[in-house]
Amino acid sequence: IVGSVYDEETGELVVSAHDNQYIAAVALFTEDGEFLDYYGSIEDIRKGEQYDYSFDLTELFEGEVEPHLLVEVYDYATNLSTYKINLNPEELEDPELSVVVSPEDAVIINNGTAQLYADVYPWGYEDETVYWESADEDIAVVDENGLVTSVYHGDDTITVDITARSAVDESKTDTVTVTILVANKELNGFLWDENGQVWVSEFDISTIPEYNKLNDADLKAQYSSMAYGPDGKLYAATLDSSELTSVLYSVDPATWTFTELGDVNGFGIMDMCPAPSLGRNYMLTVYGPYVMVVNATTGALVTGWDLTSYSNGSYFVGIAYEGTETSNRVNYD
Repeated sequence: IVGSVYDEETGELVVSAHDNQYIAAVALFTEDGEFLDYYGSIEDIRKGEQYDYSFDLTELFEGEVEPHLLVEVYDYATNLSTYKINLNPEELEDPELSVVVSPEDAVIINNGTAQLYADVYPWGYEDETVYWESADEDIAVVDENGLVTSVYHGDDTITVDITARSAVDESKTDTVTVTILVANKELNGFLWDENGQVWVSEFDISTIPEYNKLNDADLKAQYSSMAYGPDGKLYAATLDSSELTSVLYSVDPATWTFTELGDVNGFGIMDMCPAPSLGRNYMLTVYGPYVMVVNATTGALVTGWDLTSYSNGSYFVGIAYEGTETSNRVNYD
């Protein structure tokens, strides 16, 4: 990203960018991450050529323009460059620096990792370099990019403070507390091995990638998900992504035998969960940006919703049902 120019009278923001090859996309966001607009690849542009991307902020904001913006530029190798724009240059003239680390409540399971990010304010300050520090490297270490890795081998959940310190003024810091959650839960699920074979397997969260096969032979089908239904029975679904279809099965966990119930035509199933608040024997399923209701007894698609506008174009890969005596809630990932 070369730079930007903002015309306050017309509301036009021009972002200049180039790549040593070709730029795949340029996207504009607010400071809070709200998507505003984007450009895809530009035709008839030469390799390495600089291009000016114009955004009409008056139209995008439909009123008062927010002064803090974020530009993301992608190339065809999925490399990403970010550029913060502050339309109030007076904020940068004699700045009082501050550091903000996010997320504030990161959790690491066992010896996993968590990615932290540090923003140096005021927004758009030219040197955002920070130094990362762990308060206890016997619990977790952090690299120069804010990636926290647990090295803890205890039995109880524990916390560790991670600090980001401005390279310009080391007195400016922010600290968050990372929780190391010790999990020893045993789970069952489908596992695709290195040969593409599918097995019902059991594994302990604390010893992944170790697992035990529960069935005697490769299932020879593209199973994607398995869950207990509202009727207490176990169900499984295949996913044929090329044909965009799924088949629903009932499962006997004593013998791991599968009985076909029916096709879910026109939609695949990436994951599913019970939905007792909907009544009958209904399951909630996800595929792409869609959430659907499937009759677990017959495998028939009941209804569905396109949540593209809520997911900002991201695809769902998981769904879970959380129910209490007073409320019901569905969580999507």
